[in-house]
Amino acid sequence: EISINREKEPEFREYVIQHVARNGLMKRRELVNAGSERIGIAQKTAIRYLDKICSSEGEYIIRKAGKLVCLRNLSELTKRAELPKLIKIN
Repeated sequence: EISINREKEPEFREYVIQHVARNGLMKRRELVNAGSERIGIAQKTAIRYLDKICSSEGEYIIRKAGKLVCLRNLSELTKRAELPKLIKIN
């Protein structure tokens, strides 16, 4: 299981980075479903990986936009070299 994580987690992370860069704001559920299908991991695993990416130390934030929960790159929110620690909104 550890070796699978070492292989699949970086692939999922790269998928998220590329997908959000191409599409901008993303629905969390769509990103989990599409990413798990593309990388070949369980949806629960994709959720765990995404939670790490969106943690206070991660590069992304989950925020509510109306009734949608969207994923947004923090670098778009700030021009500072050091990204702020933000709390994920559930």
